[in-house]
Amino acid sequence: MISFLENLRKTSGLFKEGKEVTQETSADVSKINAEVKASTSMINRIQQGHNFGIVIGLDIETALYRTPPELKINNLIQPLRETFIFEGTGINVINGVALLQHMQDTGETEYPFAIGSLPAVSDIQQAEIKKQLSRIFNRISTVYDLISDESAHSNDNPGAFIKFIDKITLIKQPES
Repeated sequence: MISFLENLRKTSGLFKEGKEVTQETSADVSKINAEVKASTSMINRIQQGHNFGIVIGLDIETALYRTPPELKINNLIQPLRETFIFEGTGINVINGVALLQHMQDTGETEYPFAIGSLPAVSDIQQAEIKKQLSRIFNRISTVYDLISDESAHSNDNPGAFIKFIDKITLIKQPES
């Protein structure tokens, strides 16, 4: 997985070397810009006191809703909510931290995460789910890159990153 900073260095290098800006380069810059905005939004929501599990869960749900309607991947959201639940809270969102922790504990990084009760999916659906989850996990890595010099650990140990991210809720937003 290429980190945000590696992508930024790669893209900025294109400009520094005097290369012509192509449509492909412009698309790379647009992707980086969108990823920075999404990552900044995630940081802002955490700093505002939102539960990290809810932030990730909502991002996962949004990504699954944005898949092509004919794939019907949005039908998997409720079973994921029921599997990765916020116990005793009444919150009806995928618990993103529980999902990440399950993935780390089991080593199963692809849907259905070794959970037999989740609905089966086609190969096309599987590929789309993998693509969407990869975006979310890249966003989490980008958040880590943006707030820490120790980004290499985020890819190796999601649990340590979750503990770290809980600490950034103490970071105060600048007053305007």
